[in-house]
Amino acid sequence: LCFADTFFNPSSLDLNPYTIEEHINAGLGQCVAEMIAARIFNEREGNNIPTIYRTVTTGTNWKFLKLINQVVEIDLSEYYINNIGKILGFYLVS
Repeated sequence: LCFADTFFNPSSLDLNPYTIEEHINAGLGQCVAEMIAARIFNEREGNNIPTIYRTVTTGTNWKFLKLINQVVEIDLSEYYINNIGKILGFYLVS
């Protein structure tokens, strides 16, 4: 999952966040690579998905990303499990 406050698009929702055990920033590169791979796959399949969202999480800390064309935006904030309402809100904002 990759979203940030107003970036959510239900049509590109992925309910399998990339989970890492170490520092959350260690997973950003892998997450971006998966987003680019998803973009390439969808283009080859003829699917025009303008924005792809993913999330990197340690299980307690969350960071949201989005890919628009060839630009990756990374929410600079880290969200923590004690603020589960905010995390779940990313799934509901449209």
